Amino acid sequence: MWLDFLRRIENATFPLTVTDQQEIEGVEQLMAALLITAAVAPLSVGKETRGQRSPAIVIGITGEGRKLLAKYRSRSVSE
Repeated sequence: MWLDFLRRIENATFPLTVTDQQEIEGVEQLMAALLITAAVAPLSVGKETRGQRSPAIVIGITGEGRKLLAKYRSRSVSE
């Protein structure tokens, strides 16, 4: 789940450049859920790109993203 990625970047210095292709998909998922703000280039199709994407730039974690992280943390502590 992309929550693991969100947890990993929780204390990152923003803006954060993401180059891993799977993590870029995670950035898109978290953006769609309004948990982070980021800039992601559209997927280019062509011989030159071979399905590779340009890096995504995570600008920050939204208030909702921070709430979710806090909820996850409090749940982990109580278990």
